[in-house]
Amino acid sequence: MKVLCPVDFSIASVDSVYYAIGLMKEFHNPHIELLHCSFPGDVSTMFDEYVEKQRKVIQENLSALTEKVSKEAPGIKWSQQIIHGNPIDEISLYLKKKDFDIVVIGTKGLQNPEDRLFGSITESLFEKSKTAILAVPWDMHLIL
Repeated sequence: MKVLCPVDFSIASVDSVYYAIGLMKEFHNPHIELLHCSFPGDVSTMFDEYVEKQRKVIQENLSALTEKVSKEAPGIKWSQQIIHGNPIDEISLYLKKKDFDIVVIGTKGLQNPEDRLFGSITESLFEKSKTAILAVPWDMHLIL
């Protein structure tokens, strides 16, 4: 079973990774891929240094999260990927190129207004993806 977990390092996205761990414990050869989509937007060359620092921080955060969860769930194969662009478009394209059985994603990201049931990325994936999607509410915990 191969699972994609998009993460933006919000509490909800990290919680969704732990939810995926709980789901995958009973599967043979489980694989969870952590995916971060960086959206720097259109920046001029004067911001290149800032963007490069941001990419380094994102890579460090993703590596730290991968290391932490791999220690907590050693029976699961872990991988990580960073893509760039508009998360709504790029995550959908990534899913079309790769072979995932399910996407486990948090319902509230870093930029999500409190009054929405689903974040815009999660909602968009429901509309665009042919892969099964499990949306994990920010306060949902699966006992490990």
